[in-house]
Formats: sequence, structure tokens, C-alpha cells
Amino acid sequence: MAGLNLVQPHRYFVREGSLLKSCRQVLKKRYFYLFNDLLIYGVITATSAFSIRKHHELVTLEVADMADTEAVQHAFTVKTPKKAFAVSCVSVEDKRAWFDDMSKNIREQQDRKHSFGAFAETVGTSLSSALDEQQPAFCAPVWQNDHDAKKCTKCGLCFSVVNRRHHCRMCGFLVCAECSKQRVLLPDFDSGKHRVCDECAEKVLAAEPSGTNV
Repeated sequence: MAGLNLVQPHRYFVREGSLLKSCRQVLKKRYFYLFNDLLIYGVITATSAFSIRKHHELVTLEVADMADTEAVQHAFTVKTPKKAFAVSCVSVEDKRAWFDDMSKNIREQQDRKHSFGAFAETVGTSLSSALDEQQPAFCAPVWQNDHDAKKCTKCGLCFSVVNRRHHCRMCGFLVCAECSKQRVLLPDFDSGKHRVCDECAEKVLAAEPSGTNV
């Protein structure tokens, strides 16, 4: 895997397999590799080679169960500092195996980080603050599927060619333009201000010191 050194003394392989990853409108087949500290996904090319798309340190991730919908079954969500997505498995059993393995290893990596942080504090080094920087203050939401909402989730106005759908970057729900006029800074997210619904904007502005998001 170009640019990624998988051979580390502490790293071991956990599982691999094909899962359907949610994009904005469709589910796309991706091949996942799970290690005790790392999640990698990509595609299998026509020459049977693995082409990596993304990799994430487990210490920065969160996973959450997801109820079945008409569009996605046997799924759970994966939240990273900058992106969140759903993955759909072939069966309930496959979902449980992936979910349990990811939950277990994420918990172990986060426990290890906190243990190192406590040790650093006792010996008076700056390791604790360095480790804290790995833990995101904000996890991007899983975007609501375009096909799951025909109306704005805030005001109930039907979407149309004129009244377009927009995703709130904070809660992930589909809203209309009138209900998402605000742009705010989001911690641990890409630079610049992002579209959020009015409800989330109020929460952000209320929590920030005066003038931060002006």
C-alpha cells in the first residue's frame, strides 16, 4: 500500500472483507482492512490489486449502531473527525462481527492513550497534551440519505428543483436553504465556515466565546 507502512511492532491484523459504504446518494462496494489500531478501505482494481482510498487511526474513531432503513440494512456508522459514513454488511452476523471487533479495538486504543496521558502527567512531560490532540473535539455526522427525506426536516417544506436539499454539516440532516442560512466554524473540521441548520447554529454560537464565529 503506497505511502502507508503497515509493518509496525505493535500492529496486528484483525479482519478484512467487502462492505457497502454509503456515499451521498448510493452505496458503493469497498474493501476494508481492520487492524488493532488502523482502519483502511479502498477498491479492488481490475488487476486484483488493492487501491487504498482512506485510512484512519482507531483512536480517533467512533462507531454506533444504525437501525435498518429501506435503503440500508445491517449497517452501523463510523465517525471520524472530518467525515462520517455508514457501512452495510451482508448479514446480521457479519455486522455484529465487524461492529464488535471495531468497538473493542477502538476502546483499547483509547484506553492506551489515556494510560499514556496519565503516565506523562506523573513524570511531568508534555506527552499528555500531545496525545490529547489525537482525540477529536468534533465528529462529523453521517449525512442523511437524499432518498430518505422528501421534506425539510426542520420546516417541513417539500424539496423540489427550486427548493433544493442541503446537508447540515453538524447534525447531518437534510434541510432547505431557508433553514440553513448560517455558516459557522467547526472544531477539527476543514478550514473555513460550513453550512449548518439554524438549530445547530444556535448551539454553536451559544457555546462559543463572543465574536469567535462572527
